[in-house]
Amino acid sequence: MILHQGTHAFVVMNRFPYNSGHLMIAPRRHCYELEELSPKEVQELFDLLKTSTQVLKASLHAQGFNIGLNLGKAAGAGEEHLHVHV
Repeated sequence: MILHQGTHAFVVMNRFPYNSGHLMIAPRRHCYELEELSPKEVQELFDLLKTSTQVLKASLHAQGFNIGLNLGKAAGAGEEHLHVHV
């Protein structure tokens, strides 16, 4: 279900999508604190976020996006890594 593997991050289809085109972007390194990400990891995460929205606009004619992060167990996040929902 991995769509793209970069040097520092990857894009994956969500196994339990909220809607058509639901993707997740995550750093390759297991990290669950936003402030622990290196500048290169942050840059690649946001580059992949930009590319992902462009691809979804072109392929699914998406007219809008909900983009979010769940950080911390109390926010519904896993304890081993963070990821961005698109």
